[in-house]
Amino acid sequence: MNCLKFSNLWAITPPLALCLSLSPGRAGADPPAQVATPAATPAATPREGAHHRPRERPHQVWGGVTLGLAFAAERPREELSPDAARIEVNHMQPGSGPVRGIDLRWQDFSAPHGRKPRWIGYFRSGFYRSAATFAPAGASYEPGQATAVEVLTVPLFFGGNHYLFRDFPLRPFAGLGFGFDVMRLRYTRQDGVYSDISARIGFELHAGLEARFTNHLAISAEVMQLWSARRKIADLPDVSNETFAAVLAVTGAFELPR
Repeated sequence: MNCLKFSNLWAITPPLALCLSLSPGRAGADPPAQVATPAATPAATPREGAHHRPRERPHQVWGGVTLGLAFAAERPREELSPDAARIEVNHMQPGSGPVRGIDLRWQDFSAPHGRKPRWIGYFRSGFYRSAATFAPAGASYEPGQATAVEVLTVPLFFGGNHYLFRDFPLRPFAGLGFGFDVMRLRYTRQDGVYSDISARIGFELHAGLEARFTNHLAISAEVMQLWSARRKIADLPDVSNETFAAVLAVTGAFELPR
């Protein structure tokens, strides 16, 4: 090599190092590192005959308003005695012909997309009105006796319905509810008028049929039995809001944001 022709040791060392570093194929040199290339993995293919689980339909949440008419389902009595210890609203005349009141409900439910609900929860209110005239035992009323009574109730009930079928066009259902009746009594007596307002605990059972065209619109018919704690008033007949009524209603509903 030309670079070994230097005579001085001090001059040989730097060129020699440079030449050794630039010389190809020198002894003891490490071979260039080999970079391993990962083998391509074949894409997984579905097995023949494998069944894919169907995607579940998302549930939708709905809210709706039900408006109905409550009709007297039991024939009222013609005469009531002012000396009776207890009278029921069933025994009184409905407030307007056969109509005993207006039934108003807010309902909410959830169901898979495009399907009908099996359960519905509701809050029920409205107003019911009944009246009765008392017939005296003798020729005339005794002093202080009631000659007539008028009952106005506003139900405040929470309850629910269960439907026998999900997607059948005409669906039987049954349900129950608990709550309070806000009851106003107005007695007409020989010596004036006596009024009273109280809240009475109550319980109801009902069953009927519903035609739900879509979750937006439904009509229903049901019979409902209501039991309510009676109101006790001294020297006047106690009143219990026990009512057996038939309710015809229409429901409009809309989807709620989640």
